[in-house]
Amino acid sequence: MKFQIIRIVFTIIFLCLLACKEELTKPNIILFLVDDLGWQDTSVPFWKETTHFNQRYQTPNMERLVKDGMKFTQAYATSVCSPTRVSLMTGMNAARHRVTNWTLHKDKIQPMESNHLDLDFPMWNVNGIAPDASVKHAVHATTFPSILKENGYTTIHVGKAHLGAISTPASNPLDIGFDVNIAGHAAGAPGSYYGLDNFGNNKDGSPKNIWSVPGLTEFHGKKINLTEALTQKSITALDSALKLDKPFFLYMSHYTVHTPLMGDNRFFHKYLEVGLDTIEAQYASMVEGMDRSLGDLLDYLEKHNIEDKTAILFMSDNGGLSAVARGGAPHTHNKPLSSGKGSAREGGIREPMIVKWPGVVEPGSTNHNYLIIEDYYPSILAIAGIENYKTIQQIDGQSFIPLLKQTRSNSLERELIWHFPNEWGPSGPGIGASSTIRKGDWKLIYYHLDQRFELFNLKTDIGETQNLVNDKPEKLKKLAKALTDYLINVDAQMPLDKNSGIQIPFPTDVISNHMDTYENPQQRKYSDHYYNKKSIFESQPDTKNEIIFLGNSITEGGNWKELFPDINVVNRGISGDVTDGILNRLDEVTSSQPKKIFLMIGTNDLARGRSVQYVSDYCRKIIEKILRKSPNTELYIQSVLPINPNIGERFTGHKSKKNEILAVNKKLKAMSIELKIKYIDLHGPFSNSKGFLKSKYTHDGLHISEAGYGKWKSLIQKYSINRTKI
Repeated sequence: MKFQIIRIVFTIIFLCLLACKEELTKPNIILFLVDDLGWQDTSVPFWKETTHFNQRYQTPNMERLVKDGMKFTQAYATSVCSPTRVSLMTGMNAARHRVTNWTLHKDKIQPMESNHLDLDFPMWNVNGIAPDASVKHAVHATTFPSILKENGYTTIHVGKAHLGAISTPASNPLDIGFDVNIAGHAAGAPGSYYGLDNFGNNKDGSPKNIWSVPGLTEFHGKKINLTEALTQKSITALDSALKLDKPFFLYMSHYTVHTPLMGDNRFFHKYLEVGLDTIEAQYASMVEGMDRSLGDLLDYLEKHNIEDKTAILFMSDNGGLSAVARGGAPHTHNKPLSSGKGSAREGGIREPMIVKWPGVVEPGSTNHNYLIIEDYYPSILAIAGIENYKTIQQIDGQSFIPLLKQTRSNSLERELIWHFPNEWGPSGPGIGASSTIRKGDWKLIYYHLDQRFELFNLKTDIGETQNLVNDKPEKLKKLAKALTDYLINVDAQMPLDKNSGIQIPFPTDVISNHMDTYENPQQRKYSDHYYNKKSIFESQPDTKNEIIFLGNSITEGGNWKELFPDINVVNRGISGDVTDGILNRLDEVTSSQPKKIFLMIGTNDLARGRSVQYVSDYCRKIIEKILRKSPNTELYIQSVLPINPNIGERFTGHKSKKNEILAVNKKLKAMSIELKIKYIDLHGPFSNSKGFLKSKYTHDGLHISEAGYGKWKSLIQKYSINRTKI
């Protein structure tokens, strides 16, 4: 019996030791994130050629990391900092998490947004990340550091946070999964890089303003650069972490090379000596200071014999600054890439990325597949060996572990999305509110302000110099549809036109509305039937007390004079008409100052791929113009009719629009209440138990039969004041 007890005890001890050993075999992870570092801001060439920028900058430790790891030539982030950092922490695309611009003040959009002359920007998630749903204007999400912490990692944050507005939880990294926070707070730039300036604090260590770097008081008044001070603090934190016999995650998030551009005096003068102007010498010295920090960490790992137990990921949060504050010509500092920070062009979003993972990543390898910042979330957790984790949010990122192991390629099938319904401030190529998609070698940028497109083939034109919109209309349409589908699927925000108050249309709405621009300059916007009917209507004299039925083929197909023989009925339906077509002919419709107008429109818009919001916005335009042009007209807005699933191949565009029709009708009903007009529900009475058009009311699944028009007549009489004569 005694022997059995001893065996059980030893078995338990053995299993515990195995569990401890397994815990210790989890790799340490360092994520080295640099602020505003451009694709060319290094001596490591990420292009097929070595450029003069690669010869300008000296980054020997990045070269050292590349020698031992894998270089990614097509790694992407967003064009400004907070959206990237929130995507990193949550695994969500910016269109979904809605932290689409840089954060700072609680519950406030940026001044350059509120003061914009032409666009009214949405109230995006200005407060950043929130660990619970109580914080408004924030994305409620489970951060990956919190998952690492739950799974036995010591989590260390050093440097820039910029994950939440002032006085919100994420302004302190300790509230979103970090055990240690060194110098991270709400602001995204330092008051000063110099210890002699107390890093922007007052002499007593109190903050001078929102840019004052918190903590680091032991360096105040000393001749030390912020980058070096943060590195020293990170090493101290690692010393403490190693004593815990747990794996660590170090998020080394440097403020550099963000403005203010202040030279790192360890390296500044040598760049002046080679002929750079003062500004560019300052910038180059900041780059080398960052690289020295990387080298110090690599040396630390070697010194403590944990180099082979540590995965290192190197990345930047957006493209290199080029529009302002730099020496030389603006928008040229990332060449061969176009533009820079704040731009949807490649210079604003393509980043230098390196991964070293001993025993997994082939040293000195290069990967040309593309990936995006939200991919870091599942990838880091995979490196940590964490599976089956639960999150509040839906994860958009895809693990790039197969790319590290070179077991899979993804660049031909995957769609990457960028969404920036915001204003950054400066101007330049690709800068401004926009939505962007890349698939394979093709990239489409859609600009919200003027609803124009840029289409580039990045394989043949990395500098984005040739806009192929007019040369590749089919590619334009496919990418625009894919981009629109994604934005609608994640309920992405869009700005409003400040003059009209109408939401900026989605890409497919613009294309379907302007096919003559993108297919054939000689092609007219609408069909011949539309123009013929419009011409006939315009030639007919106005009569008194007109009751106008306005719409598309469903309206045109009704014999309204026969249905209502005792009143002056005028049929203004045109087969194939859409909302903007109606709007285009309202001068003729309202010229007689009609007694009543019965409007039903939207079916064809949805069939062409236009969004629910587009239909709603244009219906509002139509209604407001009618009320303005003919204020005494009694206006009835009628719901869009349902569709029968047996609609046939002739009307394939109308299939699968059931939910969109319901959504449009919901908006129309709300609009009728707001604008104080009559609303007639046709959808309910015409629907069967499954929400489809009843077979007895249609002959082809879309258009209305004689019985259907009879039903329509009875509903009009029900909703009209005079039940017999409407």
